[in-house]
Amino acid sequence: MVDDYDGASDILLQMMLTRGYSELVESDTRVLLRIMIGEGHQFPELCKLHYEIGLKRGLAVVQRIIDRGIERGDFKPGIPQEYPRLLMSPCIAAAIWKMSFEPFDKLDMDSYIAGHLELMLNGLRH
Repeated sequence: MVDDYDGASDILLQMMLTRGYSELVESDTRVLLRIMIGEGHQFPELCKLHYEIGLKRGLAVVQRIIDRGIERGDFKPGIPQEYPRLLMSPCIAAAIWKMSFEPFDKLDMDSYIAGHLELMLNGLRH
């Protein structure tokens, strides 16, 4: 998708992160995350597999989008280019929040995602 997309890098990054939220927060994947947080030390192979199949690939896509945006002049170089995990961390935080604190403090996902995108894009743009 990244290679074939002809539009602005910020829109591409928004699409990718929105998909990340859908897959990590709104699907059963967060159950796997719960198991890895609680029992990952006993099953390091499971953690490595999830990292290799999901997180590593997702981070590589984020990295490609950031690099593309910098090359095209859409984004400025900086820490997110060196550490793309910063852009994905709020997705993981939302999944943990929904698993742990949702009964006490419901997370408005639309507002949360919009806030994440706004902060992220304001930091990436010139």
